[in-house]
Amino acid sequence: KKGVKAVAGKGKAAVERLLGWWGVRQPFKQGGKPHTLYFKGSGKSSVLVMHSKQEQVVSDWLVARREAATPPMRPFVEEALVAYARFNLARDNLEALRTELEALPAPAQQARRPEYETVYRIFSASLRDLGRTFSALPVDAEPERIVLHLSRFKQRALYQQHARSGRLQHSLQRPQRQTNQLESWRRHARTEMTMEWMDYGRRLGLPDNRILVPDWDRNGARTPMQVDHRIEWQVRPLGDERSLDEPWNYELLDAQSNRVSGASIDREIRAERQRIATETGDHSWLARDMTFTSVEGGGNSGRRWSLEDIANGEHLKVYARRYGAPASSGALPSAEKLAAAQNDGSQAASGLQDRAGIEVGLRSLVRRYPAQASQIRAVVALRLNERSWNDVRSELGISAAELKRLRELLSSAGVRL
Repeated sequence: KKGVKAVAGKGKAAVERLLGWWGVRQPFKQGGKPHTLYFKGSGKSSVLVMHSKQEQVVSDWLVARREAATPPMRPFVEEALVAYARFNLARDNLEALRTELEALPAPAQQARRPEYETVYRIFSASLRDLGRTFSALPVDAEPERIVLHLSRFKQRALYQQHARSGRLQHSLQRPQRQTNQLESWRRHARTEMTMEWMDYGRRLGLPDNRILVPDWDRNGARTPMQVDHRIEWQVRPLGDERSLDEPWNYELLDAQSNRVSGASIDREIRAERQRIATETGDHSWLARDMTFTSVEGGGNSGRRWSLEDIANGEHLKVYARRYGAPASSGALPSAEKLAAAQNDGSQAASGLQDRAGIEVGLRSLVRRYPAQASQIRAVVALRLNERSWNDVRSELGISAAELKRLRELLSSAGVRL
């Protein structure tokens, strides 16, 4: 009898193990991180769950919400479960690929760039889907406040103003960033700068791109600058996406500070989401749309130029003090000032034509030869002041052949000097 009972007991245990296989937690590694794969629940309501230690809390929370959901809400929770699993897988794949690529030489990394872009697009799509599905879930618990912690490069007062109007918001389901702030900055800076300052910058030996986007700070030290959003693009208002991508919200910030600032706000937003989820127990805050109610931190660190600084030539004044002003320190007159110049006595002495003729000729030449506009205007300005041709060549620092070419251009436009 004892033998029969022992065999029966072993058989029963084997059957239980066989029938309970689905409850076994199967450990494995992906992307260098430990994970566990197992079924949660029982019967038809069981779901396959993959999680790490941090992911387990969210997965268990979603499963609990699924079990407690009303029939109309159940599909939304199920969709969030699927989106969360896809996001975790896409994130792990991206991290694993990044680790693999970092160990390769630069040519090999470049050769696999298309692969990386594909994996990154999949991750970005999963992130947007996570934001969409989590935002569709009802809010279990509201936080007392949602805080945006600023880096030392951002002005708190400006952010507080937008927070009071409910316009500081964050969403994971926005499309990929498509700003063109560098080109927009150049366009607006060129519009705001007078021709006098553009000419002055050229006489300093600067190309137009450095006049519009200086690569030096307020002390004249060489510093790469980048166009930055004063109110970060990540917290732009929902439904009014382009309102922050305007000139009023632009500034030039040194590249290093800009990189640190962007990474800092991303990190702080993730930390705030985690804080709210932990305190409220509502883990939809990890990915749902949210509106910041208060702002902390901030400062005035970093080296910067405003659009107003550029328009007023402040950066060119700094450059001239540091590296030397052009031979003629006075600002060059625009075509309008040339046309209004008083040259009653000097005009006759220099054999110049009437002011209207000069204006017409100048406008024609500037349109036809924009790259030489500053030199053309400089020649006319100096001749209006009764400077000799030798003085003109010396003042502009050009060769006799270059001066001859400019005189031929002026003559072809009917501007006789």
